[in-house]
Amino acid sequence: MHDPALGYRGLGQLDELSLADSPVHRIDPRVKLVTFMTFAVCIVSFPKYEVARLAPYTLFLAFILPLARVPFTLVAAKVALVLPLALLTAAFNPFYDRQPVVTVFDLPVTGGMISFVSIIVKFVLTAAGAVTLVAVTGFNDLCAAMGRLGVPNVLTTQLLLLHRYLFTLSAEAAHMRRARDLRSPGTDAHGIRTASAVLGHLLLRTYARAERIHLAMLSRSWRGDILPHRSFRSRPADWVFCVLTCALFIAWRVMDMTSALGSLALGVLG
Repeated sequence: MHDPALGYRGLGQLDELSLADSPVHRIDPRVKLVTFMTFAVCIVSFPKYEVARLAPYTLFLAFILPLARVPFTLVAAKVALVLPLALLTAAFNPFYDRQPVVTVFDLPVTGGMISFVSIIVKFVLTAAGAVTLVAVTGFNDLCAAMGRLGVPNVLTTQLLLLHRYLFTLSAEAAHMRRARDLRSPGTDAHGIRTASAVLGHLLLRTYARAERIHLAMLSRSWRGDILPHRSFRSRPADWVFCVLTCALFIAWRVMDMTSALGSLALGVLG
């Protein structure tokens, strides 16, 4: 029988990976956060018609994922879950921007088509980078790093509690699913009316459990401080990694490395 707990166990895979030990995991979380922010800012700053120049940024992910021993399939699965949002955002670009830009095999390619692909590529790269960041840092340490870098405590605490609330919501959904299967084995969906009633009951149960958890935290003297799982020890090697990596991201943004490598390859082959 399908285990309903698998749904919320999947949410904790990234946190489980963050407890591993690798050269990437040992880097100070603040350094990793600054590096990822530079990575994301450089990607989203490209013009809407740029696609080929985004290719070098895949090299960073191809280097980090094996080094951190993070499965590529896991990152791809997490990105695929939210990819429909990007598709919905970019879906109307080909209809609004119909001006031909280039011709490929005698077929006109409009600006809307290029901007559509550009949005998808940017989304995939930044989402994959975010998933990788959580997998090698952990959401708790990531929020703590934000606080150490000056992000307001109200924001970081809300992000952390929202993340924990997702686990609570998923756990309650799994319990309700198991209870339904035990009371009516062999049945499947029961219609919109039943689903809406179950959804409302789920939200109420989740809210009640979250309130009990909050009271338990207050009884243990919690005052909103985020305690990292690892101690923050910034080594010189960490900041060297940050400076070199960020400089590489900026260089890829400023210079057209794709065209330069293409011209070099044509010159060698010619």
